[in-house]
Amino acid sequence: MMNARRMTRRAQRGATTVEMTLVGIPLVFMLISIFEISRGMWMYETAATAVREGVRFASVHGANCVLGPEVPNQCDITANDVVRVIRAGAGTGSTHGLDYGPTGAGGAGLPEETTLVRFTSLPSGASLTCKLDGTSGGSCSSQWPPTGDNGVKNVITISIQAPFSSALSMFWPGSKPINFAVVNLWASSSDTIQF
Repeated sequence: MMNARRMTRRAQRGATTVEMTLVGIPLVFMLISIFEISRGMWMYETAATAVREGVRFASVHGANCVLGPEVPNQCDITANDVVRVIRAGAGTGSTHGLDYGPTGAGGAGLPEETTLVRFTSLPSGASLTCKLDGTSGGSCSSQWPPTGDNGVKNVITISIQAPFSSALSMFWPGSKPINFAVVNLWASSSDTIQF
C-alpha cells in the first residue's frame, strides 16, 4: 500500500514537470514576442516623431527665412543639418538649440549606419538620400530644400527607413546559425514651407 502511494506521487511529479514544460515553452515565446513587438513599436514611434521634427525644422528655412541681427536664424541649412535634427530629435544636438527631450531617432536604438533618410521636394520632385549617421557625402552637404523648391507653400517630404532586427528568429526551426530577421520600419512626414 505504501509503495503504491509513493509511485502515485512520483507519477504526479513527473506529470507536473511535463505539463510545466508544455506550458512554459509557449509562455516564454509569448513573453519574448510581446517584448519584441513593443520594442519595434517604440522604435517606429520614435522614428516618426524624429522625422516630424526634421520636417518642422526644414519647413521654416525656406526662401523667405528671416535673418538679421534681431533674429539669429540659420537660413541656409543642408540635408545633413536636417539629419542632425532627426538624429537628435530636435534635442540638444540640433542646430537650433531647442530641447524637446529624448525624441531623436538616435536615442531609439535605430542603427545609424544603415538607417536611410529620404528627402523629396516639390514642385521639381528633387530627391536625396542620406544616412542617419551623417557620413553621406556629396549632395547631403548641399542646401535643402534646394533653390527653386524652397518657396513658401512648396511641399517637402522626409521619410526614414530603419532596419529592425528581431530576436524572434531564434525560435524558428532550422535557423542555423541564428540570423535575426530584419524588417524595415518606414515613417514619413510632409509639410509646406512656411517662410
